[in-house]
Amino acid sequence: MWKLAWRQLLRNRARTLITGSAIALAVAMFLMSLALGDGMYGKMMQAAERSAGGGVLIHHDGWWKGRDSTANITAPGPVIAAAERVAGVRGVAARVILEGLLTSASREGFAGANVRGIDPAAERPFNDLSRYLKRGDFLSGDDPRAIVLGEKLADDLSVDLGDRVVLRFVDATGKEEPALFRLGGIVATGSAEIDRQIALVRLATAQEVAKLGAGVTQIGVLGDPGEPLDALKADVARALGTASAGLELLTWQEAMPELVGFIEMDGNMNIMFALVIFVIVAFGIANTFLMSVIERVRELGLLAALGVTPARIGGLVLRETVLLALVAMTLGFALALAGHAYFATHGLDYGAFIGGDFDVSGVIMDDLIIYTKVDAPRWLGSGAAVLVMILLSALYPAWRATRLDPSQAMRTYE
Repeated sequence: MWKLAWRQLLRNRARTLITGSAIALAVAMFLMSLALGDGMYGKMMQAAERSAGGGVLIHHDGWWKGRDSTANITAPGPVIAAAERVAGVRGVAARVILEGLLTSASREGFAGANVRGIDPAAERPFNDLSRYLKRGDFLSGDDPRAIVLGEKLADDLSVDLGDRVVLRFVDATGKEEPALFRLGGIVATGSAEIDRQIALVRLATAQEVAKLGAGVTQIGVLGDPGEPLDALKADVARALGTASAGLELLTWQEAMPELVGFIEMDGNMNIMFALVIFVIVAFGIANTFLMSVIERVRELGLLAALGVTPARIGGLVLRETVLLALVAMTLGFALALAGHAYFATHGLDYGAFIGGDFDVSGVIMDDLIIYTKVDAPRWLGSGAAVLVMILLSALYPAWRATRLDPSQAMRTYE
């Protein structure tokens, strides 16, 4: 029966080529979408890691949940030195985070803000916001009280370069204090959401106004691309040794689970969309095989008249489906691997399609050259699912073939 099924496919070359091409292209496009999606989500994870402040974030124990202004890392030097010695670490940055209310000196505008005290040089490997500078300078002038704001935040405060802004916050002693700054620079990332969050001052200035001395709020650790975050966290914890007493280490995924959930949801939605396309293709395949059964009523009736059982006639249709599916899917896998070989080397400039950068849940996506990644278990699992779907699409045509009445079928084309 297998030989007869193969002959039937070869005899109806046009139908075989059309149906096989549809399966092969659908498989290739599905696998390529998985490979491109994995590459895109890898980029999103890296961008999220940079925006979060590092793969591993170090705080005073409990600060992340409570944001208590009195809970700070009082001796950051040994912590920074230990983190820098860890293999695979390419950046360590100390920060002071001041949460409060920003107002213009003229009180024309106000906004809640997290003002970050940073060292611009140390932050460069993490998230170099200086490349978005629109006007002024990026904490490089002589004014120690200079502040850099996002364009939308500056608009909300109704301030321009040189204007004074006041931050009202709770300092490290637990007292509510005002701090006066002067707008020295404006950045524009292109995202209104992000441009309403950016408020940066010098690290030393933030330590001074918060009465922290040499203390800091947060230390970010950035690992090499692809470095497993749990392994990086464990390595940093081991390097800290006794210096980790009273500190809390979090991966950015633990600190920002909502962003991880968004990325996973988006990936699952893409897979669901691809499966919907395959369901449509499956209906097309079912229709093709059903038409094949209708066209071959006399032939199948002759087989029944010669004593071939209905089960074997239905099995013949299923065998044709299996052979066509295996050949077409092999071609689809080959096309997908060829596409992967190209895009894994040259990349796909996704930015050219959307006209520039974009942001996802507050994360700026500016590196949009996407390189495909192959997750072998997902590819094999997807291939198995597609094969099952194709076989299911052939069940009804096979069932119809088993219901043919030999005498009536023989008269159909007489």
